[in-house]
Amino acid sequence: MTSKDKQPALWGMTVDTAEEEGVLVAAVAGRIGHVSAARLEAAIGELLAGGARVVAVDLERVDYMSSAGLIVLDNLAKRLETLNGRVMLCAPAEAVRLVLNLAGWGDRFAIAASRAEAVAVLQEHRRKPAGAQETAAGGQETPAGGRSC
Repeated sequence: MTSKDKQPALWGMTVDTAEEEGVLVAAVAGRIGHVSAARLEAAIGELLAGGARVVAVDLERVDYMSSAGLIVLDNLAKRLETLNGRVMLCAPAEAVRLVLNLAGWGDRFAIAASRAEAVAVLQEHRRKPAGAQETAAGGQETPAGGRSC
């Protein structure tokens, strides 16, 4: 497990990354505000530069997310989409769900109830041919259709 941006200070954020069954998991903890969102984006950029194409973002331990954090997640989804990859959010804390819903992005991201569920779904994505991707609801979707993550 690699740890990025360990900061025990108030308003701090940590990003721990691990590979689980071929899926890159970024476990974020703390508060994602304007400054920490830039650090999160840098950490995610490193993952993509290292070849990650299926990423689970574990938000269970995030107690605050600003619009800057939403933009980082949206940029990640867009970048992975261009690489025929996929991102899935997992176990977002209630405060994060509220921010997603208030921004009108409750349906923008595939969301798993747990980290294990996200890893299982993303493993399936890795096995599928480039032309067919699974939606969060489990159906098939072509590159031209529906959701972008």
